[in-house]
Amino acid sequence: MAGIKTKIIPLVILVLFFFPLFASTSSLYGAYDLIYTSHPASSTNHNLNFTTGQAVPSSGKIIIVFEPAGITIPAGFEYLDMDFAVANVGNNFIDREISNATSSSDDKITVTTGTSGAITIDLNTSTGIDANKKVRLEMGTNATYAAAGVDQLVNAPTTGEYWIDIKTYDAANVLLDRVRTFIVMISPVAVSASSANKIRSNGSPDGVLAAGTTQTTMSLTTNYQAECRYSNVASTSYYDMTDEFNDISGGIFHTVLLTGLVNDTSYIYYVRCFDPSDSTVNTDDYIIDFSIAEEEAGPGPSDGGPGGGIPEEEVEVASCLRSDLNKDGEVNLVDFSILMYFWGSDDPDADINQDGEIDLIDFSIMMYCWTD
Repeated sequence: MAGIKTKIIPLVILVLFFFPLFASTSSLYGAYDLIYTSHPASSTNHNLNFTTGQAVPSSGKIIIVFEPAGITIPAGFEYLDMDFAVANVGNNFIDREISNATSSSDDKITVTTGTSGAITIDLNTSTGIDANKKVRLEMGTNATYAAAGVDQLVNAPTTGEYWIDIKTYDAANVLLDRVRTFIVMISPVAVSASSANKIRSNGSPDGVLAAGTTQTTMSLTTNYQAECRYSNVASTSYYDMTDEFNDISGGIFHTVLLTGLVNDTSYIYYVRCFDPSDSTVNTDDYIIDFSIAEEEAGPGPSDGGPGGGIPEEEVEVASCLRSDLNKDGEVNLVDFSILMYFWGSDDPDADINQDGEIDLIDFSIMMYCWTD
């Protein structure tokens, strides 16, 4: 059709599973690999994360092995295409110095290229990694610390699940801990979108929120990759809007935390989005409106009985609505991918039970609400 442009939406797939494969008082855990596109045979960046169980001493090592016929490490891929970082006590990642040779300050990175690729990190002779520390290895053009990364890893040529094996060793080359995680290759999803067919939908929240709500997540989805902004003034040009959404899931899910909400107040926001593929913007407003209820006088019992409290079935419905992280009406693998992306953080966009931490409780709620 004339005027119709087909675009391929890169879908980020991130899966967190960890399996201790030997008897030990501790194990690596929290392992996942965030890839920027999951299309077979595509070159992509990787963001591999895990948390140490036991401490890895100075002169110890970390070995990462990709399943044969899975990820290919191309010829020319080297330590300059990687950033290696460990989180400090504030959970801020601090880059370690890396090189192609071990020293008192530099960790040595050795790369085995090909379809049975591996990456070996020999820690420097003075500084190890403490127990229960988050470790991150960025691979590809997302590497910026030692140098600007040039080469990327190449996805498996066919769809399916592919394992990554991570092991840590002490200075005597004795195995300390081990964990396995995997990534999933899926076929591209084609989305057609002309100017007339660029749709903004699934705006949230909607209706009346409970009295006492002081913050909420505002979100919407688009059927094309977009960068979205919002204003509380109607007919504001996209370029004049100063408030932005966080654009995730390949730029089709857009979310932002609204704070400072007060009782007995209505809120209305006007949303416009930019399509970077053709530099077009919406010229009409997409409206998201909601209100906060007026606080009822007098305390009520907390068991949901007469006079106050929230019935258990309403809590269950609310939890399942929050489990639908991309607001498409289903709780499925896409929502799970988003949950894993925020795993271990306090990001309110994925904190299903709103306790300030994305953890197994949120995972359990999502599994309970899973859509068949």
